[in-house]
Amino acid sequence: MVTTVFIDGGYGTTGLCIANRLKDIPHIKLQTISPEKSKCSDERRRLLNTVDIAILCLPDEASREATAMIENKHTRIIDASPAFRITNGWIYGLPEIDKSQRYKIKHADKVSIPGCHASGFILITRPLVDADIISKGACLSCFSVTGYSGGGKQMIADYQFGPFKGSSPRQYAMTQNHKHIPEMCKFSGLIRQPIFLPVVADFYSGMAVTVPLADVTPDSIREILSDYYCDEKIVHVLSKEETDRLNGIITADTYAGLDIMGIIVQGIPGHVTVTALYDNLGKGASAAALQCLNIMLEQCEWNGLRLS
Repeated sequence: MVTTVFIDGGYGTTGLCIANRLKDIPHIKLQTISPEKSKCSDERRRLLNTVDIAILCLPDEASREATAMIENKHTRIIDASPAFRITNGWIYGLPEIDKSQRYKIKHADKVSIPGCHASGFILITRPLVDADIISKGACLSCFSVTGYSGGGKQMIADYQFGPFKGSSPRQYAMTQNHKHIPEMCKFSGLIRQPIFLPVVADFYSGMAVTVPLADVTPDSIREILSDYYCDEKIVHVLSKEETDRLNGIITADTYAGLDIMGIIVQGIPGHVTVTALYDNLGKGASAAALQCLNIMLEQCEWNGLRLS
């Protein structure tokens, strides 16, 4: 059975990544819109209401407008913006979050894809909150280094050809109002928002999201996370032997071009860091959307994903 898919915002960074992945999947028929009509409301409305799945790769307000254009009960939606991530009636598109999430995604009409920073933070902290290692009332800190492609076409141009070319790493959202913070709280199980310190640096893609923990040991944290993700194919907790070979050094673009996430536990008793290492355009964006699409269509979850 062939499934029709329309990517609204298909000429942006995430949209193009998803389109490139979908074109070689036999059971997917991608409906396209020409660049000159990509802003035409009537043509977008027509496509949004005639396909099986609409994937929205748009800014927040544009995603809300596109969702309002869908007037039938047939079209299912995957939204890659922050617009609906904590909205009732939308399912959060992070299959590994717990054992029930795949079932929810499979039967959902509306799925919201996690933010790139949020994916790493949640997959580090949720198992530890569930195990009562981290109190729900804890105020954690999170330091995240990402490549510039997450900022879209304008930021890519600024780094490749413009004022940020060759620049030193730039911290941003220092006012603690980053758009990923609400979902980081809700889906980690925390009731206090973390102190979040994102950094964008002069490399194209990849990210390292780090959460420091006190009063725990590396071995105990590694064991809990390894047990939690033991059946997962995308999320892998590095063994002590694998971690020791890193010599305490992590390179943020290690998994650039891949759709896997490595979780690395380092430190000494009482002073532990846990890092999620992945591609901001992969597991942090387009691969997450494709993974959810596969689950919704009851297809192999890894179709179109780059796991090695």
